Amino acid sequence: MTKIDITRIDCRLCPERIYDLDLFKEHITKVHGKKLYNDVPFSILPFRLTKDQLTCTMCDKTFMFFHALNQHMNEHFNNFVCETCGLGFLDQSRLSMHIIKHEDKNFPCEVCGKIFKTEAYKDLHVDRVHNKIGRIYCPKCDVRLMTYPQKLKHLVEVHGEQPLCFPCTSCERVFDSRRTLTIHLRRDHLKDYRYECQYCGQRFFTRFSLRNHMPTHTGERNFKCKVCEKTYPRRRTLKQHMRIHTNDRRYKCQICAQAFIQNCSLKGHMRSQHPEYG
Repeated sequence: MTKIDITRIDCRLCPERIYDLDLFKEHITKVHGKKLYNDVPFSILPFRLTKDQLTCTMCDKTFMFFHALNQHMNEHFNNFVCETCGLGFLDQSRLSMHIIKHEDKNFPCEVCGKIFKTEAYKDLHVDRVHNKIGRIYCPKCDVRLMTYPQKLKHLVEVHGEQPLCFPCTSCERVFDSRRTLTIHLRRDHLKDYRYECQYCGQRFFTRFSLRNHMPTHTGERNFKCKVCEKTYPRRRTLKQHMRIHTNDRRYKCQICAQAFIQNCSLKGHMRSQHPEYG
């Protein structure tokens, strides 16, 4: 897609000043008799850029950096959909970059041994967890935040911005991003379950969900632990198992502070040791 700044689209054939792309097309065809070849596959991605402010032409949201605005456009144009997670993207190149996140690659953390799919995710983990360095910048000051929700909270509490709010027009649910709203509409209201199980006919929203379902019929156990060689039908189950080897006790009892590797162990602990809080 061709990126164009439409802050001002002045006509070069006359002194007319124009600020709208559709008005520009109308002007050069009606006033100057120029022909537009609308049958040619060509698309324009409009921006409105000034020295101090970058504005989305679709929702008027403003950004401090063009990279953030460019990424934001995926929320308005879901032309290409990831078959693994259902997210939509503006063009094929952006989808291709996103698909890399789903590839089966292992990048272990040198500190705790946790495995990540990409080196970028591993580096982000090291900064956040071990170095306690935030990598999400506030666009209005020099503060660095650890997570995106922290950034939104910071913008609201420190800079007085209104909280992001994207209500669903078909139900009462409200979302903090247009992207999550789009996924909700496709999955819950449009019922866009395009992936069907060949064995039982059950349909799924993403191809990833269908793959997770297939071991129910095939009995395949393709995910193998490199430490003890136990096999599992799903990657998520293998990841949960790996916490045993890394001693990742992420589930902590809020009463006595005892920590557990699995959530089911914490629930069992609560039933036996703290039944009054059950």
